[in-house]
Amino acid sequence: MNKTEFLRAVASEAGLTIKEANAFYDAFVKTVKDAMANNDKVALVGFGTFEAKTKPARECTNPMTGAKVKVAACKAPVLKFGKNFTYNPDLYYFNNGQEQEENVDDS
Repeated sequence: MNKTEFLRAVASEAGLTIKEANAFYDAFVKTVKDAMANNDKVALVGFGTFEAKTKPARECTNPMTGAKVKVAACKAPVLKFGKNFTYNPDLYYFNNGQEQEENVDDS
């Protein structure tokens, strides 16, 4: 699903126009970016937590030359999904933990 398909789905689900859904999407992304830039967490119960994790400075190896390269410390955006989004191949993703019925053909 790309952004346009996502906005259409959100607009349909929430009874909004695509323009209103796009305004919400833009505001949501800006708010999350601003919060992470200020080292704040954005915790959305039932969905997940957005935060900026600090990665320490480290020394890496350039795979093409084998030379050692120093990489500076940086912040990386992280999204930790809530329990509702935990992957289990035996369960349907958004079925609230209820098992998905399998269609077994015994012929």
